[in-house]
Amino acid sequence: MKRELGEYLRLRKKYDEAIELLTESLSLREAYLSRLYSAKGQKESQIKTHRGFFILTLIHLGKAYHGAGRLEQAMEQYQRALSSIKEWGLKTNLDALLYTSMGKLYGQLKKYPQALQILKKALALHERRRSAGQAAIATSRQIAHILHETGKHSEAIPYYGRAVRIIESTRSLLESDYRQSYFGEKVGAYVGMVGALLEVGKPAEAFSYNERARSRLFLDLLGSKVELSKAKGDLREEGRALNEQIGAIKAKLARKVHRRALRKELKQTRKAYNAFLVKVKEVDREQVSLMTVEPFTLREVQNLLDPGTTLIEYFVTDSKVHAWIVEKNKAQYEGVKLTREMLTNLVKTLREKITNIEGIEKFNEVSSEIYQALIQPVLPYVNGRRLIIVPHDVLHYLPFQALISSSGRYLIEDYSIHYLSSASLMKFTTAKRRQVKGEKILVIGNPKLEVSKVGLKFAELEAKEIQKLYPQSTVLLKKAATEEAVKSRSARHDILHFAAHVELNEKDPLSTALLLAKDGKDDGRLTVKEIFEMELNADLVVLSGCETGLGKLSRGDEFVGLTRAFIYAGTPSVVASLWKVEDSSTAALMGSFYKNLKTMSKSEALRQAQLELIRGKVGADLLAMRGVGGITKGGKAPRVESSSSVSSSVSTAHPYFWAPFVLVGDGK
Repeated sequence: MKRELGEYLRLRKKYDEAIELLTESLSLREAYLSRLYSAKGQKESQIKTHRGFFILTLIHLGKAYHGAGRLEQAMEQYQRALSSIKEWGLKTNLDALLYTSMGKLYGQLKKYPQALQILKKALALHERRRSAGQAAIATSRQIAHILHETGKHSEAIPYYGRAVRIIESTRSLLESDYRQSYFGEKVGAYVGMVGALLEVGKPAEAFSYNERARSRLFLDLLGSKVELSKAKGDLREEGRALNEQIGAIKAKLARKVHRRALRKELKQTRKAYNAFLVKVKEVDREQVSLMTVEPFTLREVQNLLDPGTTLIEYFVTDSKVHAWIVEKNKAQYEGVKLTREMLTNLVKTLREKITNIEGIEKFNEVSSEIYQALIQPVLPYVNGRRLIIVPHDVLHYLPFQALISSSGRYLIEDYSIHYLSSASLMKFTTAKRRQVKGEKILVIGNPKLEVSKVGLKFAELEAKEIQKLYPQSTVLLKKAATEEAVKSRSARHDILHFAAHVELNEKDPLSTALLLAKDGKDDGRLTVKEIFEMELNADLVVLSGCETGLGKLSRGDEFVGLTRAFIYAGTPSVVASLWKVEDSSTAALMGSFYKNLKTMSKSEALRQAQLELIRGKVGADLLAMRGVGGITKGGKAPRVESSSSVSSSVSTAHPYFWAPFVLVGDGK
């Protein structure tokens, strides 16, 4: 019991407490073994079992010392464990775990030859025993990391490759609920692979691994939505049966019963599933690529890009930001010497300063600094006027359109911009794109809420302006803007427009919700989970409320929120906001956007609407009515006057008013 509790504390980084308990456990185990040796009639199997527990306790104690930074004492425990295994002639699977731990310690001590020798021995044992799980991934990564750090980049690549193959073969069999946390913990292998490939001059291959590292859960969800949709009925049933069988075996394993037999059965079932995928590939290669979610290569991305469009894809690591600049007929890589910590601080500062209406100077300073770091180095390779930005990590929170050049121009003044969570998402958004723009808009404006929220008076004007431009629209205001009405009518409209409050829930992102009117049947909360279950035919969803583009971001670059939910439900493009928006300027911007949308692409329509606010040429009638109240959607914006309205003397050229909205998905 002391060993289990000690290991529990070690995993939670309570190293001193763990060392105390594990040391006590080791003494008790040693004393018990002494009694077994002296007792008559003891079975050899019983002695062997307790020797195994003794070795395991030594390894855990060594790891606790290692975590506490007491490296010499950690090595003493590992060496003692190794000596005991040899002395007893013990045949145990613990030797591979021990070698991995020792190799990691040698690496930290910068004794690289010893580290590589013992880690390779550990990896060989893992592979021979087919224990290709967490330990094999960790061991491969550690070998690759040492080779990479010592300048042997070419030698590191195969080991990173091994780790990635194990990660992806394992995650493909996990239920989607577990894939996000599993993958987030393993991203380091992809980061290492990207860095090593770039060092040996292979930016195209590095791009592919960067794609494989991002938004995998979302791509899996999109792929599984059409799982076997083109395959014959028998194949569909076979795939479902195999997945159910794998799930049932893993459930039994979790109960820790008959583990040896179950592991054998799981191995055989996984082999059968792999054979099944080969069979499906013979029927439909495109379908199996969706099921296994093979991210795009650089060439595949280029094939989907239009002339005049440049895709800029960023990949953030602890020490550097990688950027690929991709166009139809050429691609370029550029490295940015900016640490993740520095970048995070810059983005955080910019977001804080953008809501300070009276302090534009500090915002301009930070915005210019980020522009010089992220945009200026890539501009020499940009030839078109349409940008697709693929952010990563903290960059999901950055309004690129509001970055300022040395000449004092916002990026949006020179380029139309839209966003993707990964370039591979294009395979879904372009497929869903409507060839002919529809005129039927479902407008939800200022739903009547039972909870206390600031009224959205300008949302009603916003809705009526849209109806003037698109007479076929259905406008639901206040009591009529119910959850049931949205669910029943959404599938019959070309565009869905929500001028409503949003309730974010970072602890449970699937519970983030658009707040609508109650009607007795539903609770009025259209949650992310419910949107995922909808089937939409809309070409565009516009979320003109607060922070609708945000959600919880994981280490695997998963961003669970309203935007991805609507894309999953069938919409190729979503307009959403990055912070609390101002009601009257939003109404003006949306009026201009919908007017532009009749003759322009979605990205250009949004750009022109933002430019008109910057230049003060839009919505004069709405902006003159700022005294009405109810200005901010979702509550008062930080540092915007104490009343619920913003003074009409404040210029809409300030990025707080026009820059929150981004277009995610297809820009056409």
